[in-house]
Amino acid sequence: LVFRGDTPHTHSLLRALRRGCIPVVISDALPIYAPALKSTLRMQDYAIILNENEFMEDPLKSLLSIIHWDQQQSEGNDKATADDIEDIVMKGMAWAQRVIFSDHPESLFVPALLKEMEFVKPLPTRNVFYRIIQDHFNSSK
Repeated sequence: LVFRGDTPHTHSLLRALRRGCIPVVISDALPIYAPALKSTLRMQDYAIILNENEFMEDPLKSLLSIIHWDQQQSEGNDKATADDIEDIVMKGMAWAQRVIFSDHPESLFVPALLKEMEFVKPLPTRNVFYRIIQDHFNSSK
């Protein structure tokens, strides 16, 4: 189980992926505000995401819904069976392991990180901050 914590990222997500477990994320915000390498991965492709409010109201009912999760996912797709959905999530998890972990034998961490860096645009305030620091160090020489 992956709970939202007091920081954007959570180690329990990484521990679940490292162990080959499908993460069960109990947070509506985590997939939106703290996805790992979001230009390469979608958390919905490798994790089961439960509504946080529903979990807080009735944890048992929310957790029991996982049993039928793959069937619910396949209902929206006439051609997909529950086994197909489970297979897709397992493949998504294997892909996430390759992308997130730099020590994976077939790691894609560096290419994913480079791709992520392409999407990062420097903030004007960041440029001003760096210029101030650079000016400070140049003037102290």
